[in-house]
Amino acid sequence: ASCLRDQVNQYGHLPTFVRTGGHPVGRQATWSTVGRLHLAKVVQCLLLADELGATGMREAARIIIDDVRSGFSLASDSLRESNGQINLHAACYALEGLWIWDAAHRANDHDEILQTAFGELLSYRRPSGGFPRNACAEALEQSDVHAQVIRLAMVLGRIATVQTSIARLRQVALPSEGGWSMPYQPQASDPHENAWATMFAAQALALVDGSSDLEWWELI
Repeated sequence: ASCLRDQVNQYGHLPTFVRTGGHPVGRQATWSTVGRLHLAKVVQCLLLADELGATGMREAARIIIDDVRSGFSLASDSLRESNGQINLHAACYALEGLWIWDAAHRANDHDEILQTAFGELLSYRRPSGGFPRNACAEALEQSDVHAQVIRLAMVLGRIATVQTSIARLRQVALPSEGGWSMPYQPQASDPHENAWATMFAAQALALVDGSSDLEWWELI
């Protein structure tokens, strides 16, 4: 957390990579190598460090949030993959960071950017109820985005907008030796049981089936 805080203070934002370390060799520029909006989720780490008494953490988190708010758009180059398409998983990370900040400060009203962008996310829902990897008509369903959108609906009090999506999430879950898992892309010919998609889905369905209350530090 101290390293993250120091980078924010040095550059005025959180860079995607520590600049002295260079960029990944042989990889094309994409949201995870040059984008910054998804790094809004880092405020959770900084705010937890602040709770433990570390200095400068809340201010660093505020700088990140201000940077994200000033540049957020679902058409932002910061969310683009190397093929030019907008990655909705990265967009969800940005919105989750905005929610964490609001929730940690007990904001009465959720960020306008968060509310508007959530509505835009809903526009990409497939007829099945699932959500795609990218913001385009031909993209396949992807379970991490799918579960993240449901979680956002729950914490924003908009469960009524995702009923078909909840049903679809249950439908595509795979029985496995340890219980249930989520396929990374349900339509893939060789399903990959994905750990992150499964964790997101488990938390989403726990919110649907139990209490919709979630503390800011509990969001996976």
